[in-house]
Amino acid sequence: MKTNRQVKLLSIAFMLVFFGFTAAQQYVTTFFDSLGLPSVGFNSLAILYLFFTVFSAVAGTIVSRYGARKVMLVSVLFYSLFIASLTTGYVYLVYIASALAGIAAATLWVSQGSYIIRLSGKRSYGTNTGFFSAIQSFGTVIGIFIAGFLINLYLFKPTFLFLLTFPLLALIPLYLLEDIRPKPKNNTLYMVRKSLTNPLALRIGLFRLSSYFVLGIVVGILPIEIKNLLGIVYIGPLSTLFYAIPIALTYFFGRGSDLVGRMKMVPYSYIISILGLAILFFAGSLAWFVIGIVFLALSSAILGPVSAALIGDISTEKNLESIASLFWIMSSMGIVISTFISSILISKWAYLVAIIAMVISLFLMVPLLRSNLNRVKSELARQIR
Repeated sequence: MKTNRQVKLLSIAFMLVFFGFTAAQQYVTTFFDSLGLPSVGFNSLAILYLFFTVFSAVAGTIVSRYGARKVMLVSVLFYSLFIASLTTGYVYLVYIASALAGIAAATLWVSQGSYIIRLSGKRSYGTNTGFFSAIQSFGTVIGIFIAGFLINLYLFKPTFLFLLTFPLLALIPLYLLEDIRPKPKNNTLYMVRKSLTNPLALRIGLFRLSSYFVLGIVVGILPIEIKNLLGIVYIGPLSTLFYAIPIALTYFFGRGSDLVGRMKMVPYSYIISILGLAILFFAGSLAWFVIGIVFLALSSAILGPVSAALIGDISTEKNLESIASLFWIMSSMGIVISTFISSILISKWAYLVAIIAMVISLFLMVPLLRSNLNRVKSELARQIR
């Protein structure tokens, strides 16, 4: 199946944004830990994802009013601002930039979810989201790898200055996108509120919350664990594994979910993630760290395209932005909670907490695993309107 040109441009833009941002984010906790301020790194991430959570509720309204393309063009600027703040050494400036980046993340990702679903036919949701995830992951991997190399040569601040240029480069492919706008809606915020109180929508959203809880562990605790056990030089190569494996597999899993059904793939993501966390909890050597990260990466390779495609499966023209907002609220909540727990524990016990969270989430998801998504879509269309 040929990938739409607009999907390619969107994927390239996000590849550039997250070349810079994810690389910087992956070193935030270790950067401040090296300054003797470990709590600042965790606080920065917590603020970022807290604002991401809160403003995801209104992001759908903004996208509906101004259009996804225009909103994305503005949002990426704040990613560079966040990276730039790290070079200043001013803690409160970092916190302010983190808040602004969180707001930008909410509008960016809801825009992306709305835009790619509107570009895709029902039979290509998984294929297009899989392609997008693979290209974005490629940028992330290269960014983390190069950042690790540069940090070893030039330390943190020059590396951050280099990284902040890449979200700005993303303005070029975003500018070239067609301006695809949803039909204007005056009640998007009301529909988001209805989504947040809808038991069916929330239960589906648990898949996102628990999975992004694990991502928060990878961003917060894993770099410090690697540094303490193996040294800072290993952070880049080992962290890169988490993002590298999905490059080869997200398109495969996304296209596969178009063929076999989305919900059939969800349990595999949970089981593989739980195994990966358990391995990292007991890991005491480089080999076990690699195995644990590979398991988490495999889980992420399923999560990315399947959860993104689910938005299209269960939404309609009328409630697409509100359901996209709900999914990103749940995603950012998962990272906020895990970052908060990680900042308290700052140890591998955070892996055990994540395992418990995943098991509970899987138990709650079981009734939905054999659900007919067309029936779920009709039910949500009736309840969220």
